[in-house]
Amino acid sequence: MERRWLVTFAVAGPLMVEVYGVTTGWSAVSVGWETPWAEPGGDFDARSHAAHVGAASEEVLVSVDVTGIVQGWVDGEAENHGLLVLTPSGGGHAIGGVSETQAPVVEIWTTAGAR
Repeated sequence: MERRWLVTFAVAGPLMVEVYGVTTGWSAVSVGWETPWAEPGGDFDARSHAAHVGAASEEVLVSVDVTGIVQGWVDGEAENHGLLVLTPSGGGHAIGGVSETQAPVVEIWTTAGAR
């Protein structure tokens, strides 16, 4: 049975969203723009990522297939330090999912479509 891993979050506006596997361990209590990262904003594996391109006039939920990243964790090719969501186009687009009430969701889908 094949499994698909999706990360879902809220986004508004025309943009490209990229999701990468984080390569440095971190804590929500002490994380910042420059800490604990070697590169400001977060360390990530640019070789494995997932992307979504789209547009919305109001906030909508977007799902990105991160199966390749998660499979790397499962296979021991990389450590699971979470996911980093980027908007390479910049422009100050807001991505939801930082609060407890609007946290990102990871869903597992099998080839049959069951969760």
